[in-house]
Amino acid sequence: SFLAAHDLPRADNHYRRAASLAPEQAQPWQRYGWFLLTTDRTRAAEKAFRRALAVDRLDANANAALGLFYYCVRAHDAAARQLELTRQIHPDFGLLWIEIARLRDVRGDHAGAIDALARAREVLGAESEIVAAQAYNLARLGRSDAARARQAQLARPGSYVSRYHVAVSALGLDDLARGQRALMEAWHDRSLWLPWLRFDHRLAPLRARGLLDGLLRTLDLPPARTVG
Repeated sequence: SFLAAHDLPRADNHYRRAASLAPEQAQPWQRYGWFLLTTDRTRAAEKAFRRALAVDRLDANANAALGLFYYCVRAHDAAARQLELTRQIHPDFGLLWIEIARLRDVRGDHAGAIDALARAREVLGAESEIVAAQAYNLARLGRSDAARARQAQLARPGSYVSRYHVAVSALGLDDLARGQRALMEAWHDRSLWLPWLRFDHRLAPLRARGLLDGLLRTLDLPPARTVG
């Protein structure tokens, strides 16, 4: 990706051009919105996300993406309203339940997050993002054995798992050394999850160590936000 290659001007031109060539499609506006948010252009990002929704107000991705935007800018009440609206329209949309779990997690409702992740897993299967989030929330509830069992699923051979998700599961168990090591490995792999360093509240212990902002600087991205 352009982000992994540190080529932000080309990335901006690519996403903006894609949106201009297909103004009546929601997805290019969502992608441009995420890029703008990642590069700290919050107002422009919100306009892009809203433009995606204006194209198709019933689009599941466009509705959930606006809820995710609100999470990233710490507008949790707005995120909750948008995700509830999305749930009423698309109750079986798997990605929606991942975002609902994310919001419940940051608000301290780890049991509710686990319930939402179970819904996501019913639709999407045992994707590494879901399994890592399950491990994290189980650990936050003090269910360490169950959390480690989920963590072990990330190490099964035969499928690619981003080291970013390994880091998330480790941080749930307060294993900062393993979390930092896995995140550095994700950086060396140029994981597509690296832009999440700016927004993921679960990485807060590593931000306190100065690691996140250091990695973001190497990607020419702004400092991490404090989500929470």
